[in-house]
Amino acid sequence: QFKMEAGKIILDMDAHRPWFLKEPRFCLLAPLWLDLLEVPVCVIVNRSAIEVARSLQLRNGVPIAVGLALWECYNIAALNATRSQRRIQVNHAGLMADPVGTVRQLKGDLEKLGVRGLRAPSDEEIRTFIDPSLYQARREQLQARLSPAQRKLQKVFQNGAVLLGERDLGFSAESQEVLSQHDRWMEAQDRIAELSVEKGRLQEQTEKLMGDLRTSIAKAEDQRKAIQKRHEQVAALQERRIRNETGQRAKSDERLRAALKYVTKLGKWSDRLMQDYQRVLRSN
Repeated sequence: QFKMEAGKIILDMDAHRPWFLKEPRFCLLAPLWLDLLEVPVCVIVNRSAIEVARSLQLRNGVPIAVGLALWECYNIAALNATRSQRRIQVNHAGLMADPVGTVRQLKGDLEKLGVRGLRAPSDEEIRTFIDPSLYQARREQLQARLSPAQRKLQKVFQNGAVLLGERDLGFSAESQEVLSQHDRWMEAQDRIAELSVEKGRLQEQTEKLMGDLRTSIAKAEDQRKAIQKRHEQVAALQERRIRNETGQRAKSDERLRAALKYVTKLGKWSDRLMQDYQRVLRSN
């Protein structure tokens, strides 16, 4: 699938030869692309390891040690992948110091390797595109950070012998370990970020649950107050009923006592009438 898609891209670009691509990741992916190219010329740009590491630190926050290990990794991969190809070395420091001369030299070297159709930019175009006044080398204070393998690689770049080697170069175990540790650190950071997101999600859920709980508690309290009020109303009604019943019973008892008293009086009057009646009978 890759070869099919990449082949389409290359076929389209080949219609506009010569063409050029600047992509640092080609250092690692060169074996995939070189098999698809007919007559490639590889331009290896040598820039100070310290400057690359500093650039990565300022732009991406990459630690200096990791930046140096990446510099070694990318350069080793690029040199090994292009060892059987036509190659040119361009020194970044020389380009910054003499942009016009370096570009003229690059054009001449490419033409010697059979590249045709190149247009030489004017001196003014070169100086507009590359402004040496903006370049400040920052190497000396960090040179001690280079490992022995990195010092050796930088030395062969500087003396021009780097393209002459006939054997693949090895990626130092020290730099491999630095990158492995950085990968583990990045994985830990990714995990921390995932946990942070999960923490935020759980906090949102917790806040929602707490809000629902507070709402439920408020509703329960309202219901409790409503029930309490209902109980109080029922108690008041019962008390009123008891008072009414007690009052009615008291009135009934009072009427009963009055009736008994009245009956008692009637009894006494009846006795007197009988006595009077008997006296009348006896007198007759």
